Amino acid sequence: MTEDELEKQFQSVYTHAKVKEFQKQFFDKIHCFCDKPAKVDGIMSEHEINEWVTYGEGEEKKRIQVAFTVDFNGESNETHCNCRLFESRGMVCKHQLFVWHQEGIERVPDRYVLRRWCKNVKRVHTKVRICYDKSSTSIVARRHDNMCNIFNEVADLAEESQEKYDMVMKRVRELKRELMEASVICESNVVSLGDDTGTRKSSFFHLEMELYLLNRARTYLTRKVFDEKGDRRAKERSVLWKKLLRRKGKHLRSHCPTINPRLMRLRRLRLATTSGHKRVL
Repeated sequence: MTEDELEKQFQSVYTHAKVKEFQKQFFDKIHCFCDKPAKVDGIMSEHEINEWVTYGEGEEKKRIQVAFTVDFNGESNETHCNCRLFESRGMVCKHQLFVWHQEGIERVPDRYVLRRWCKNVKRVHTKVRICYDKSSTSIVARRHDNMCNIFNEVADLAEESQEKYDMVMKRVRELKRELMEASVICESNVVSLGDDTGTRKSSFFHLEMELYLLNRARTYLTRKVFDEKGDRRAKERSVLWKKLLRRKGKHLRSHCPTINPRLMRLRRLRLATTSGHKRVL
């Protein structure tokens, strides 16, 4: 990793896989260069970025120069490249990075840092209740389920008219703003209160840990009961298989000449008698 501010911005929020994908674009911009000055029209400017592109294999490998156009907004620092890598794959391209470096931009707009590639994103499917996962029965999961049920009922009641919809959306926005303000106040109190808040958080942590261990113990005991039942059934099946194989072996020894010794002796005697008649003739 370099000391570049753009790389630090993406490295601090993106997952490891997406950071590697960004670094590929970041290092590939060394193949880009700009021969012509940008065309400026007010706050908008158009940059023509040339790139050396290699294609083909073996002796047919060739290297050509391809031109790309990047539009840059000097007020919002937004860029748009006609390669459309960001629009198709959600990752900024080497041509956009080249223009940002050329314009001296150290931090890209937030619209180019997609939430779905971030490390701290909260996935919706992690809140879904799963029958074999006891972590879904935690306090946080139960709160989430209760709120979702109430929100679904409110949505069913308000979807019939525009007035009810506007009323619900206004209340929800006010509630969201109040919760965000409360979270900011709680964070400031954590910094100011010090030891007392740390004690409360630690007690809450112990409560959550006790619930987690209790759920894990229940899961372990349930699985142990199933394993014991499975062992009994496996033993019963093995006994049945042994009986079937024993009966099959008796059947083979009584009918197959290659296994029954008595039939083998009769067969050798018959062959010997037949060969003796042939020699006499």
